[in-house]
Amino acid sequence: MKDYLSIWIIPKEDASPRVYSIERKKLKRILVVAGIAVLAGLVMFVDYLGLSFRRARLKMLESENLKLKNTVVKLQKDAQELHFKLSVFKDYAKKLNTIAGLEAPYALREVGGIGGGLDIGAITKPLPANTDPQKVVVKMKKLKKMAQDLDVNFEILYKFFKEQQDLLSSTPSIWPTRGYLTSGFGYRRDPFTGRRMFHKGIDISAPIGQKVYVTAKGIVLRTGYQRGGLGRWVEVDHGFGFTTFYGHLSRILVKPGQRVKRGDVIGYVGSSGRSTGPHLHYEVHVYGKAVNPLLYILENLGI
Repeated sequence: MKDYLSIWIIPKEDASPRVYSIERKKLKRILVVAGIAVLAGLVMFVDYLGLSFRRARLKMLESENLKLKNTVVKLQKDAQELHFKLSVFKDYAKKLNTIAGLEAPYALREVGGIGGGLDIGAITKPLPANTDPQKVVVKMKKLKKMAQDLDVNFEILYKFFKEQQDLLSSTPSIWPTRGYLTSGFGYRRDPFTGRRMFHKGIDISAPIGQKVYVTAKGIVLRTGYQRGGLGRWVEVDHGFGFTTFYGHLSRILVKPGQRVKRGDVIGYVGSSGRSTGPHLHYEVHVYGKAVNPLLYILENLGI
């Protein structure tokens, strides 16, 4: 005999009551299916909310990551620009100090870290993935401030040397001819004897007839032939202790006592005297002592 569950509905009026009957097993199945459906709906709803939240979070992270990448790219570019500016300044500052015979103008001493403490190479390396962007920004601000200070101090150096135009115009700071540097300043093997000898200047290989320029303003002190096998030569007194010497010329265009200015042609490249081929022998002396001419040449593009 089947077990039924009856539901009686009794209206308020004097109408006959209604009776609904359902088998108990069937009712249980219906309730189970309904419960599962409700539970599945709740699970799907919760999952949908979680998915929506994750999507929003992912979108926000992607946006932040893009901003961070753009920031890193900009910082890398700024670092490279700063690296170039600092390198150029330090190179010229060193040469200007050499020219002026100074340890360092007060301008350079005011710039913190110019002599050390600033690892420019490290700044231009790719930034680590776990770098705190805020720390990078702070570091870049410090570097920018340093670059600005360097600019200011470069202006101070410029004014410092502008006030000493006579010294600058009398300093041998250009290449005396165009060609190839074949022998530097210092000890070397003598091309004729093979013995180790001190070379008091530099040799610049160039074709015969190439123009030779005086490297600073001055007065032609002497001209002559040979002087230790250097063939036709010219010596110029620039004042401030500077003298320059040009040897192995094929022709001399100036005379002793003649005033010259930087860039004037004083002769032509040759192979006169004790020479293995056409070239210019060039010396710089400071108060009678031979020094490396390359220390005073400001041109950066070679010869």
